[in-house]
Amino acid sequence: MLDALLARSAASPAAKRHALSFPGALDAAHCAAQKAAQAGFLVDSDWVQRFVFSMAFDRQDVFSRLIGRSLIIPQRLEVSGYWPEGKFMALGLHWGSGFPVLEHLMQCGRSPAFVYRPENPKELESQPRRIRNHLHMRVLNGFGECIRVGGAYEKIMAALESDRVPVALFDAPAEQSAQTLQVNLSGYQLTLRRGLLHLLATQKVPFVFYRCGLRPEGSYSLRVLSVSEVACSDDIEEIAAMAANFLLDALRHDAAQWHFWPGAESIISHRVQS
Repeated sequence: MLDALLARSAASPAAKRHALSFPGALDAAHCAAQKAAQAGFLVDSDWVQRFVFSMAFDRQDVFSRLIGRSLIIPQRLEVSGYWPEGKFMALGLHWGSGFPVLEHLMQCGRSPAFVYRPENPKELESQPRRIRNHLHMRVLNGFGECIRVGGAYEKIMAALESDRVPVALFDAPAEQSAQTLQVNLSGYQLTLRRGLLHLLATQKVPFVFYRCGLRPEGSYSLRVLSVSEVACSDDIEEIAAMAANFLLDALRHDAAQWHFWPGAESIISHRVQS
């Protein structure tokens, strides 16, 4: 992690070496690519490069924040869209570069409140994983007060009332006990958690979708942040359709995104008849 101590121009060439230094680093990604192809999503020829850069930069971002370095270099940030004024929620996905989104909100004068589900203790049996999770949470809390699931709806509304921006990831696979909503779109059936969509509809909370990732540019990677136009609806099915459409567009944009596919089969089923 000494890469984090270096300027981005020096650290980036080491990203691939760092990512591949972990045994089996590409195994999950190859499985992801196969599942993406089986689901009908084209996997770009440079997906391995984007995978290793994403993997390395996610880890590098943690240590950069721990030593007080900014994650955003203006000349290496490409932004499409903008964060709206007033009260709104930011809805994202389980991939890309997450911490820079929170930092960008802060640079735009907003205070993020990240909504998260704690790691399953059974998945943290090894000491390295426990240490990594501890450092991850330390950095996450450094962006401001976080909202842990469990009574989260009241906390989300309180955050909105205090002009903070709740940031939530809506693509988490639903547990067996969770209520869901199914959307048939473009030949796919998507199963989304109902709770967040219900909150947006019943409370008429304005929201935007965002996607943040990396695009390798020679000896460094360009951070690419896309923010949708703000929307608001009291129709839960309309909101679900918007979320499903955003999710499918994200997968078409980069079907090999490595964060998402371990849970993809719980969200996107086999093709359905249009």
